[in-house]
Amino acid sequence: MPELLEYYIYIFYFRSLAMQIAILFILMLLKCFIIEEFFFFLLYLYTYITVFPHSTDYHSPIMRLLILYPVV
Repeated sequence: MPELLEYYIYIFYFRSLAMQIAILFILMLLKCFIIEEFFFFLLYLYTYITVFPHSTDYHSPIMRLLILYPVV
């Protein structure tokens, strides 16, 4: 499990929007295979490392996905 977490932390440093969407899609797929709490931990880790330090636009498509996904 620590190796998996380390792997995702390295991926989160990609800053292109296409890579961010791809990572979010991968996290959604992982929801089928891992426990709910760990999925949301990865999702929020993704949010703080990738989106918040590099963007002040809270209405960007990636932010809308991150905000709306827990509702869906």
